Amino acid sequence: NRIGDAGMRAFAGAIGNYQGSLAKLETLWLSTNNIGDDGMKAFSSAIASGALANLVTLNLAANQIGDEGMNSLSSAIASGALPSLQSADLDDNPGSDAPVQQEPYAQYHY
Repeated sequence: NRIGDAGMRAFAGAIGNYQGSLAKLETLWLSTNNIGDDGMKAFSSAIASGALANLVTLNLAANQIGDEGMNSLSSAIASGALPSLQSADLDDNPGSDAPVQQEPYAQYHY
């Protein structure tokens, strides 16, 4: 399953356009899907709307997310987009996950 940036943009569009459609989603595993910065920026914009407010676990490991995508995700989290998030796996991506690990994200596990 390799959705890539195009698949991630489509997913982001779906969750952004259908508020509440995934309101109860608690776990999202998108590892090893060849998602890059463009896909991550689209996803970050979608979650900034609060579409995944109950998400507890997010796995984006082993993709192609660079610094630009990591910064986009960090900004979305900083805006309060994922208030229930407890665990995010960002390992094995070319970008630094340092922005996402900064305070106030210390309670998350990376």
